Order: sequence, then structure tokens, then C-alpha cells
Amino acid sequence: MTQAKQTTNVFSPWLNRDNKPLIKFENITKKFGDFTAVENFNLEIYEKEFFALLGSSGGGKSTVLRMLAGFEQPTSGKIWLDGEEISNTPPNERPINMMFQSYALFPHLNVWDNIAFGLKRTKKRMASSDIKARVEEMLRLTQLEKFASRKPHQISGGQRQRVALARSLAREPRLLLLDEPLGALDKKLRQETQFELMDIQEKTGTTFVIVTHDQEEAMTMASRVAVMDNGKLLQVDTPNNVYEAPNSTYVANFIGDINIIEGEAKIDAEGLLSIHYSETAAPIQTENTNNQIHDGQSVSFAVRPEKIWIAKEQDVSLPNNVKGLIVDIAYLGNLSIYHIKLESGQVISAQMTNILRTGQQEFTWDDEVWLNWNDTAGIVLTR
Repeated sequence: MTQAKQTTNVFSPWLNRDNKPLIKFENITKKFGDFTAVENFNLEIYEKEFFALLGSSGGGKSTVLRMLAGFEQPTSGKIWLDGEEISNTPPNERPINMMFQSYALFPHLNVWDNIAFGLKRTKKRMASSDIKARVEEMLRLTQLEKFASRKPHQISGGQRQRVALARSLAREPRLLLLDEPLGALDKKLRQETQFELMDIQEKTGTTFVIVTHDQEEAMTMASRVAVMDNGKLLQVDTPNNVYEAPNSTYVANFIGDINIIEGEAKIDAEGLLSIHYSETAAPIQTENTNNQIHDGQSVSFAVRPEKIWIAKEQDVSLPNNVKGLIVDIAYLGNLSIYHIKLESGQVISAQMTNILRTGQQEFTWDDEVWLNWNDTAGIVLTR
């Protein structure tokens, strides 16, 4: 999983709770007839953040974005921008721009005129010299100087995406909304554009809010991520914390690859926690980091594939040794993913890099192996 660039954001205001949020959703509910698209939604977004709304299709994230843009009004609740309620403010009166997946460029205008279009239609008319300076600044920012005279059909998909971004930023909005902005690009170009967006956001200091169902996209670009499902906000945190410490089985399953083992919690007299998941296999030993877990409770133990080590012999020095049989192998070049069937019948995944080194063990189909991980590798979830 690609890690977000945590240390180079222009500003990390969520670390200081004394800062007032730029955007605040307060008890927002949005209904379409009998259907509730967003339910009791509360969220704060701070200035200069690159914030991601992440979830599967139909989860409510685009509805949240459209309410923020002013294209939809909440059924109940309030939306605040910089301390001013904007729940019923028309879109054209909000200091917010939105960049759509389709880019919506004017095909008859060249790149320069596409970027200048909004500047020529502001309430307070800009001087021609100011428009020229602003467009040239946007061309430099998005590295489009050589393409200023070309029409949209004469440039690549990635370049069209940058034109749309330049046009959105030209009017210096307080907030830029991006609705699946990279969905039309191929994988390689999408990955390159992610870093370009991060660099542009840092240079401008504009608050970005992106809607995406692509977890890698959110984890790469965002300073914080909000995971949504069925119109509800499940978890808001940094990419690292959402990945390493999901607060539910849904978030754990949605973010990256993970193994979920259902079992019963047992807490001994010294407070040590173990998960009993099979009558024949040894219980899983793990740190008790959840104070709400009690003895005999049904829980889920979650462990990432890259935190499991495969060995041909049991290593009794490690707290967890689970026996299994390799039933599938996926070779991905730099790493391989192994599917191992446990004695309990459950199949779990383990991931190992393919870096050749002295003494490295090789595994193949139908090998009987031992899976090892330490007692801090997994997390115990109660919902």
C-alpha cells in the first residue's frame, strides 16, 4: 500500500484543535424521497488540508460533495464555511470551485482561453493585464506553457486534466472539490497525476476535498481520510491510522488487504488476551489495546498479509504459530501472495517480497507451512 506524504503538507491544522475548521458539517441528513443518502453526518475539514471522502459506490460521498458545492441542499442540519452558514447559499455565491471527472472543457477554446474563461466572468471585472498574469501563472503551475494555443482534442488526457485543474484554481477559491478526477486516466498516468496534484495543492495552499472509491488514490494524496458506507461516516483519520488501526471490520476490509479471523476473546488472570478460533489450533496471542473487550466476547482478529511470515518449520520463540497448506500463489514481480488453508478450514493470505538473499526459503503449491506473526501485528475488532 502506498503511504501518503505525511510530513510535507503545507499545514497540518487537525493536530492543533485550537484551530477553527474551514468546513463544518453539523448533523447533516439528506433524503431523496424515502431514501436516506446521508445520515447524521458530522465532519470538520481544516484549511490547507488535502482531504479525501472514501467509500464504495452509493456510500454517500458524492452527495456530501454536492451539498458542499451547493448543488444539493441538506434535508436537515447545517454546513458552515469559515464560520458562516452556507446550507442554502447558491453555488455561484460560494468561494468554492468543483472539478468534475469529465473535466467539462470547452472544445472550441484553446487551453489559454479555457483557463481564462471564469476570470472573464467574475462579478468584479478583472483587468486584461491581471487576467493575462493569472492565466500565465496557472500555465506555469500546471506545466502547460507549451500547450496554451492547443485545443482540448489536441492534448492528452493527463494534460486535459491539468487544464481543468488550472481553470478551477484560476479564481483562487477557498476550497476546491474534486469528484473522481482521475477516473478517466490509465493506471500509470493516474499514479503520476496523483503526485502532481499533491505538489500543486502544496504550492497553492488551497484546501482540496476529493471524492474517490480508489483506496490507493486516497491513501497516496490525502492528509486525512473519511471512510463512508451507506450514508454514514465510519472513521476519520490519517491514512496511516486508518490502515494500521481501523475501527471496524468494514474499514479494515475496505482499506487494503487483510485477514479477518472470527473467534472468542479470553482474558487470563494477568490481563493477557488470546483469541480462540478453532478447537484444534492454538489460540492467537495478541496485545489487548481495546479496553472494551471482555472475557468470552465474540471478536474479529485482523492481520495484514505483509505482517505474516511463512516458514517451513515452527518457530516456538514467536507468540503465534499457525499451521496450514499453500493452495494458491500469485507472483507479482516484487512480491508474491500466498493463500494458505488453515487446519480450521479458513484460507488466509500472506505476502512476501521476492528479493533474493542467502538462506531465503522457497515455497510452492501444497507445501505444508507455518505462519508466524508477533503479538503486535494484528488488531482486535468488536464490530
